[in-house]
Amino acid sequence: MRAFHSHLLALSSTAALVAAAIPTIKLQSFPNVLNLTAPFNPVKEAYWTGLPHHRRTPFAVSPDGQTGYIAYLDASGTDVHVQHIHPPSMTAKGPDVTLPGLKEAGGIVAHDHGFALLGNEAIPSSVQDAPPGGTPVPAIYRWKNGKQVWKTFVAGPGVHESDGLSMAPDLNGDLVWSEEAQLYGAYFVVTAYTGWAEGHFGDSIQYVDDAGELKTIEGASSAWGCSHNTGIAFEAADKPPFASICAEDQGAIWLNTKTQGMGSDGVKVSNENTTNGASGEPSKSSCPLITSQD
Repeated sequence: MRAFHSHLLALSSTAALVAAAIPTIKLQSFPNVLNLTAPFNPVKEAYWTGLPHHRRTPFAVSPDGQTGYIAYLDASGTDVHVQHIHPPSMTAKGPDVTLPGLKEAGGIVAHDHGFALLGNEAIPSSVQDAPPGGTPVPAIYRWKNGKQVWKTFVAGPGVHESDGLSMAPDLNGDLVWSEEAQLYGAYFVVTAYTGWAEGHFGDSIQYVDDAGELKTIEGASSAWGCSHNTGIAFEAADKPPFASICAEDQGAIWLNTKTQGMGSDGVKVSNENTTNGASGEPSKSSCPLITSQD
């Protein structure tokens, strides 16, 4: 915990210096603390470097502002907990939800009467074309009024088979919702286990409608984009493609909304080289300043 407190102190000191230098900036502080209802370990080894990787702890607030959800992986390494809170007071609202078997939370969207979560889970080896070794596959889980109403896999068996099948050992990624387009957009890191890219690491952008149907949208959906993408930024739009940024290991960060990859016709944001775990995983949001109840 000492390291976390040091980070918080450093951020507070920096904010104070900025505010002093630019008096027009008005900073707000939120000292409230939320105790998690289950134990949580925020760091794991990254999937291909073994370097420290911060687990995703996505947080979202509903349109009416009265409901918030934070999702995190149990310290055991299995089961994702979605904690229900009251955002104005940062107090527990309940009831909480546990999604058994999930290996990480990649992104969450809060609705007035539920949530949608990007997670990943292992597919039984008895399923045809399941990934080897029980490696998890990403899916979107939609909960409404306390019940799961659908689950849609966005990689794995049956998804973009002609481009090769993919899995998600680490779930660097994000999930967004467009009310205008009535679509969820999921952007996440993948590893191919069949096809031309087998054994390599990339990313994928997939769209799912409010009924849970996976949509393949020309110029927006992507089975394979940036190489070894370790930093993702994703923002919903009135229609696809949604705005996206990737940070890849060959030496650049790209605005890839129209290209969904590292094409020369894309927009390079910077020449920063990124390595999973070592570079702080640019653009990938996480909340390391949370603690478990124990």
